[in-house]
Amino acid sequence: MQESIKPQLDMFEEIKRAFWKLFPDSSITVSDSALGGSTKFIHVYLGRDINEMPNRIAGNDPFGVVFIISEKDCMIECEPRMRIDRLKPTKQYYAMDSEKIRTRKFRGDEQKMVDNITKMLIKLRDKVIDLDANDRFLPGLAYNISDKVTQL
Repeated sequence: MQESIKPQLDMFEEIKRAFWKLFPDSSITVSDSALGGSTKFIHVYLGRDINEMPNRIAGNDPFGVVFIISEKDCMIECEPRMRIDRLKPTKQYYAMDSEKIRTRKFRGDEQKMVDNITKMLIKLRDKVIDLDANDRFLPGLAYNISDKVTQL
């Protein structure tokens, strides 16, 4: 019988520390799979809590970012999905735009998870700074975008 690899709590704590270093006034959650499997979901939000999210709905946060961490062939696998929503539209009849941030699925040990997710969070921070500098975010957020990110 194959022994299950359980990600250690310190891996998730390291990821949280890296996130808060880049986005000090934002939020990050780690949750288990609904079916009780070994899959974990890491969601990051630009809003600090539900009160800072548009209409008090987490799905309306400008970040559509999730890291799906699971076990695969005795290795830890991460499937990242990253996009930034609530951007001013570039086409006439659109209500809003979004931008995907290119990522790749990867496998490795806990340290590789922390290192790669940290690199992706840095890429996310740089993209937010660029979009904010070019005034691409829609108005109406309960906060100033530049207050949410650690500047370069």
